[in-house]
Amino acid sequence: MKIIKVLPFFLFIFSISAENILFIGNSYTEEIKSTITELFTKQHAGAKLEFIHPTGKNLLFHTDNVNTMKKISNGDWDKIILQEDSALSADPQKNEDFHKAVALFSKFVISLKKQPKIYLLMPSALRDGDKKNPKTFPDYETMQELIAENYTKVSYANKAPVIPVGLAFKELKKRYPDFFKNLYKEDGSLPSNIGSYLAACVIYGSVVNGAPVMSIKWFGDLDPENAIEIRLIAKKIIDQN
Repeated sequence: MKIIKVLPFFLFIFSISAENILFIGNSYTEEIKSTITELFTKQHAGAKLEFIHPTGKNLLFHTDNVNTMKKISNGDWDKIILQEDSALSADPQKNEDFHKAVALFSKFVISLKKQPKIYLLMPSALRDGDKKNPKTFPDYETMQELIAENYTKVSYANKAPVIPVGLAFKELKKRYPDFFKNLYKEDGSLPSNIGSYLAACVIYGSVVNGAPVMSIKWFGDLDPENAIEIRLIAKKIIDQN
C-alpha cells in the first residue's frame, strides 16, 4: 500500500560531528534499535550508539541498577536518550515513578565531568488502547494524549527535550487512518518496520544537530514514496516541537 504517488526532490548540504549516544529503555527501544542503528550508520557514521533495554523494566529500575549507572559514568556520552514504559508514563496513578526517575538521572549526570544532554523519547501508544486497562486507556488517542501530557511535564521540570515519536504516529493516523495499522506489529503493541523507520527518523532529526530529516537517503525496506512521506511527517512534528 502506498501513501503518496509523487516523489519530491530535496538537496541539503551540511556537516555533523561525531557523537556518543546512549539509549536507555525497554522492549520498545529494543524493537527500534536495529533501524536506528542502520539509519545512523548510513547518515552519521561517526556516531557511536549503545543501548540498554531490558524487557519489562521502567526507568526507575535503571536508576538503582549498578550496571546502567556504571555505563553512564564510564562512557564518554554526549547524549543520553531515556524511554519510559508507555503505560506507566501515561497512567495518572503510576507516572510519579517516571517523574522521579528522570529527576534522578538529571541529578546524576550533573555530577559527571562530561555532562551529557538528556533527551526523553516519547513512545507511541498502543494501537488499540490498553485492553488490560480499558478505563484509563480505552483507545489510541486517549493513551497518546496522556503520554504526551506527562512527557511534556517531565521535560519542563528537567529541561530535557522531548523526541516526539508518539506525536509523529498521531500525525500519520490523522492523515492516513487506513495506513496507521501498518506502523505496528500484529499485536498492536510494538512498532513494525514501518513504525520503526518513522521513529528512527524522528530520533535522528531531533538529536543530531544540523541534520535535516529530509536529507536522509536511506529508505530501509520501505517503498521510496512512502519513506519520503513518513519523513515529511517526521519533519513537521520535529519543527512543531
